[in-house]
Amino acid sequence: MKFYKYRQNNTGGYFKFSDNLGVIVYIEAKNARHADLDAEDIGIYFDGDRWDRADDGDYYSCPVEKIDDEVLDQLTCKYSIRWGDPYIVVHYADGTKKQHIHPDKKARQ
Repeated sequence: MKFYKYRQNNTGGYFKFSDNLGVIVYIEAKNARHADLDAEDIGIYFDGDRWDRADDGDYYSCPVEKIDDEVLDQLTCKYSIRWGDPYIVVHYADGTKKQHIHPDKKARQ
């Protein structure tokens, strides 16, 4: 199993957020085709400019073997999103998911 990356374009000047979607979504799957099917199940659509399909060889969606908190902290940008919105959402093959919000964006002081 590998994690496939989906990066959302801010089509129309904004990002769409939900419990399943952040600016970046990782989906754990056995190949790109299965990752795309799972992506559609959680609300990612491929018929516009917002999302691109996973590709086993594409530079931007190249699968990674492991995602942990340290990796998420390094990948999460604190400047590009609103307070409290998840920058990265990771969907694991077992059905669990983890939202990652940059520590500086978790609660507005």
